[in-house]
Order: sequence, then C-alpha cells, then structure tokens
Amino acid sequence: MPDLRFDLRAVVRAVGLTAAVLFISCSRPETPSHADQPQKKVSLAESFAESLHEEVEPIPQAGGSKVLDASRLVDPSLTIKVRLRLAREIGEQGGPNQWRNALGTMLPKSLREALLESIGSSGRAEASGFLQAYLSDSEQGMRRAAVRGLAATGRPEDAQLLGQWMGQPGLAIEESTEVALALGGSRASNAGLSARPRPFFRACWGIPPRRQTVKRRP
Repeated sequence: MPDLRFDLRAVVRAVGLTAAVLFISCSRPETPSHADQPQKKVSLAESFAESLHEEVEPIPQAGGSKVLDASRLVDPSLTIKVRLRLAREIGEQGGPNQWRNALGTMLPKSLREALLESIGSSGRAEASGFLQAYLSDSEQGMRRAAVRGLAATGRPEDAQLLGQWMGQPGLAIEESTEVALALGGSRASNAGLSARPRPFFRACWGIPPRRQTVKRRP
C-alpha cells in the first residue's frame, strides 16, 4: 500500500491556502479608482461648506416686514449650531408674536434658553414685560435665562426689579448667583449700575462691608 501522508499534507495545505485567499479577497473593501477619488473629495467639501455657511432666510410677512421662520427650529436636517443661531436671531430681531410662536413649539432646552436670553438684546419695549413673565416659570433654566435677558436690556428698572426678585425668600442659590453675575461686572455699567457691588450684592456674595474711616481734623 503506497504512503499517502505526503499527498494528504499537500492537499490540506492547498485547501487552506485557497480558503485564506478567498476570505481575504471577500473581506477586503473595494478601493475606488483614481478617476472617482477627486469627485468624491469635491462632493464632501461642498457638503461641509454648505453646512457651515447655511443661511437663515427671512420670510416676508403680509404686512411688508420680514420675520424669521420659527418652524426651522424643529427641522431635524439642520445642525444644533445652526438652530441655536436661528433661535438667537428670532430673539434679537423678532417680536412678541414670533417669540411666543417659537417658545410654543417643542424645542430642546438649550434652544428655548438661548432664545429667551437673546430677547433682552432686541431693544424692543415689549422685551421687559415678556421676560418678566418667565421669572415665575416652572423650569429653573428658563428663569435663569430670563434673568440674563433682563440684565441685557440695559434698563435701570429691570436691574432694580432683579434686585428685588433676588431678595425674595425661598430663592435657589443658583438663581441668586445668576442675578449677581448678570448685574455685576461689565453688565452693571450697561444696566445703569456702578461696577462696584452695592451693599445688598456684597452681602449676597459674602463680601465683608467696607470700613468707613473717619477723618480727624488736626
């Protein structure tokens, strides 16, 4: 009987090599041709540029004035960065009707707070009353956004209102800190206040009162 051990080993080795080659060729991804590569790079660059430079088109109203389209705030095809910019534009350039329509939709928390905060920079007379209504909102984030918006109006009446609101009992420490930060520093000068903290704010910040030195005559 002839010795078949060498033949079996060769067959097993050939089958193994064939299986390995087939597995590698099947699992290897298809490499694009050199003619297709420049076209794909251009398309990716164009799509990236479109996402960065996507413009928010104002929609003309029947009365002739232009308003921003609040329905785009819930457009899932837009990135969150674009929608945040649109929310700020609605707050700064829109009016009470646009603000109510935008806040009445199911917006994420970040968009609602950005829109509410930017209302203070609109310069409209209705902004103060609109923001004051949100000082009693059920969400703490909306109350803090309303505080930042009222501090940005630059009206001494709003700053005085925030000081009174800050002193009410049961106010959370985060909201008290928000008022202090909004009215302090550079925003204090815009609101008609002195940049130096008042005694009330010094007590809230834990700053000891200034010593009053009495000048004696020689």
